Amino acid sequence: MYKAQASKPRTLSESIHIALDEMLKALETSIAGLSNAQLWSHPIEGRHNIGEIVLHVLENIDRHACYFQVGTWALDHEQHERNDFHARPVEDGADLGDVPGVEELSAQVRTLKAAVFRTLEGITDRELYSPRYGEQTYWWQQRGRLSIDAYHRVIWHANAHTRQIWCLRGAMGAVESDHFPRQFWH
Repeated sequence: MYKAQASKPRTLSESIHIALDEMLKALETSIAGLSNAQLWSHPIEGRHNIGEIVLHVLENIDRHACYFQVGTWALDHEQHERNDFHARPVEDGADLGDVPGVEELSAQVRTLKAAVFRTLEGITDRELYSPRYGEQTYWWQQRGRLSIDAYHRVIWHANAHTRQIWCLRGAMGAVESDHFPRQFWH
């Protein structure tokens, strides 16, 4: 799907670009090859399913790497409230209604990827150490975080959830040679 690239960042923004690219590719490939039924199944009782995790991660990326950076959302903001299951019990997500399939979620990852990289176009390291648009938000006012903090949050948060996705895939036996975690930068 993706060929590995040599990692040679020379600036902080190049490092962030590589880390975001690695993370977004890992997220996209973590759902590749799943059926829609597998996406929404619960292979481990009491845990969120892959679909819910992906929706949650997409909301977080859109919030921190798009909205807090430049003041615009890449995805449907109305859906974000529904997709933010942080600290909610698994049972609260049991009736999600009309849910997207694998292809739709993959398309959302690609849309978000393009938007995230637009937020990085021409950014200087100095701007990464400023709040950017986040200064206009309650999140920044309450926490005083900088642009770089939001990008780091997105990378670490998504990577943690991508590991959960692979655990769930393993629990349902949805791991074969064509769909296995890989490295995209070396």
